[in-house]
Amino acid sequence: MTDFKKQLIEEKQAKRKGGLYHKTQVSLAYNSNSIEGSRLTEEQTRYIFETRTIGFKEEEALLRLRVLDDVNINIHFLRNVLFSYPDEFIEKSHGSGLKNVASVDTLKEIKILVPPLSEQQRIVEEIETYEAAIAQAKAVMGSVQIGKKAVLEKWLG
Repeated sequence: MTDFKKQLIEEKQAKRKGGLYHKTQVSLAYNSNSIEGSRLTEEQTRYIFETRTIGFKEEEALLRLRVLDDVNINIHFLRNVLFSYPDEFIEKSHGSGLKNVASVDTLKEIKILVPPLSEQQRIVEEIETYEAAIAQAKAVMGSVQIGKKAVLEKWLG
């Protein structure tokens, strides 16, 4: 085994931040996410990689998740799962000191099944197909509303 390879393995096992292994992994994650269409900055990607934490704020609710080290997850898949079941998170938020924020113990009860990465990607692609169809339908509905308004204005003054 080369000294270079030993160094990379040692850096990985020590979870050393700032080393060649760390910088390479962050760069690869950032570039991979960019190719997939992620809008995360390199700094946000680095933060997720280092802390294994995804944090986001939606209106008044704040949720912080830690992704387990042994879980491979597509960030778009996770986003779709989280935003598809907001009622479960809101339902479990009752009783905490902050509005729309569940206690740590309550959040730990929520389990998210994570299929293999290839299946996650297939699910994301299917969801994106439906989202595109919804966007097209909304555009048609908007133009129909404009047409309706024009007809009413023409005939009713």
